[in-house]
Amino acid sequence: MDIVLEVSDTFMFDYMYAWLHPAKLHDFPDHAAANVSARAFSTWQYKPATSFFSIEPAEVAYMSEWARDNIFRQSLSLFLILW
Repeated sequence: MDIVLEVSDTFMFDYMYAWLHPAKLHDFPDHAAANVSARAFSTWQYKPATSFFSIEPAEVAYMSEWARDNIFRQSLSLFLILW
C-alpha cells in the first residue's frame, strides 16, 4: 500500500494538496530569493517506500501545508484511492 500511496502522491495528490492546502507565506523567510526551492523550507524529508522502487518527488511535494507524512493527508489520500 505504501507504493500505491507514493505513486498516487507523486502524480496526483501532491498537486492537489499544494493547490487545496498550500503552505502559508509566513512559513517561508522574507529574505528568500525567488529561485530558492520550497524544499529548503520544508521539514518533510523524502524516504522511498521500498528499496526496489522509488520515484523522486517534484518540488510541488514540498509546497503543501500538509506534508506527505501527515496523518490527515494520508487518511484522506487512502480514502480517495479506495473510494
